[in-house]
Parts: sequence; structure tokens; C-alpha cells
Amino acid sequence: MAWEKFMTELPAREAMEFDVVVVGAGPAGLAAAIRLKQVNPGISVVVVEKGSEVGAHILSWWRRAPKSAPTFCRAR
Repeated sequence: MAWEKFMTELPAREAMEFDVVVVGAGPAGLAAAIRLKQVNPGISVVVVEKGSEVGAHILSWWRRAPKSAPTFCRAR
């Protein structure tokens, strides 16, 4: 099969194993990772973020949605 030939021609990749992968380094992602380590210090946790720095996309959200921000932030 062509697929099997293609897979055998690929170079080996480096791999890292984690117990938990948190996607997104915004407030919720960081809080989840911290809480997981507090509850079980023995597990390995990694946080991945596509932005150039931690929480980068929460700042862009505020710039894009200034009219809807008060709706989400209003105390209930």
C-alpha cells in the first residue's frame, strides 16, 4: 500500500509523554494545570498555547468584542 511506504520513509520524531495535556494558556487553562498538580503532584502536566506568549489570545478577544464584554463580565 502507498500509505505504508510513505510512513516507513518518514524520519523518526521525538516524542514526549504526559499524563495530562491542557490546551490553551489562558486563565482557565493555567488554573486547570495548577489545580491538577495541587491535587496530584505526581502527574505530569503540559500546557500548550498557540500564541506567542501565555494568555495572548484573551487580549485579542477584548479588542475584537468591546461591545459584548460588559455582557460577559456583569455580576449575576
